[in-house]
Order: sequence, then structure tokens, then C-alpha cells
Amino acid sequence: MTDSELQRIIQYVTARLSYGLPETTEIVRTGFSELVALATTSTTRLERDAILAYVVTYTAKKTGHSEPMVREVLEAGGRWLDQAYEDLAKRENEPVN
Repeated sequence: MTDSELQRIIQYVTARLSYGLPETTEIVRTGFSELVALATTSTTRLERDAILAYVVTYTAKKTGHSEPMVREVLEAGGRWLDQAYEDLAKRENEPVN
């Protein structure tokens, strides 16, 4: 995920919710970076809800924000989470050249 894509998510979530830009930025960057790390290191196929629960817990611990707040912010960016998940699933099914 590029920095411009993250900025777009942050702007969208900030406009949609009542949290400030610094909090939203910290949560989105932390949550999405952990999602990428999980996707590149995990060999186990997990369901979306399990991934979201893990990323919410990880991000809440890492940032110090409450789990309900973190969940709300990450769910607000859910369409990008879903797109990242779909892209990863497609790459896993592509043959290696």
C-alpha cells in the first residue's frame, strides 16, 4: 500500500468520524502496517473477522487508544481493508514465473 493510498484512507476516515487527524493517522498507519506484515509473513488463511479482531487488538495495544475507537476507525476504512485482502488473495493464487 502506497503512502498516497494511506493518506486517502486517513482523509476519508477523518472526514467520516469525529476523531482528530493525529489519532486517525496513528491508528490507520499502525493497523494497516500490521495487516501488511501479517499478510507477508502468515501462511495460515484467516477469515476477515479474525484478521480484524487481531489487528484491532494489536493496534489498540500499540497506540494506547481504546479497542472500540480503533475498531471504529479501522472499520471505517473497511473497504480498503477488503481491497487489500482481495489483492493478497489474488496474488497467492497467481503462478510464480
